[in-house]
Amino acid sequence: MIMLVGDLQNASVITFHIAKNLYFAKFEVIIIICETITYF
Repeated sequence: MIMLVGDLQNASVITFHIAKNLYFAKFEVIIIICETITYF
């Protein structure tokens, strides 16, 4: 039971990190697109 709770916590932490990385990656893509538009 304790192991299961630990696994759930790990899963939520991993999910949070993935979501955070995707969130920042989205901004990086927007910045790259804006820079590309600025060059053209």
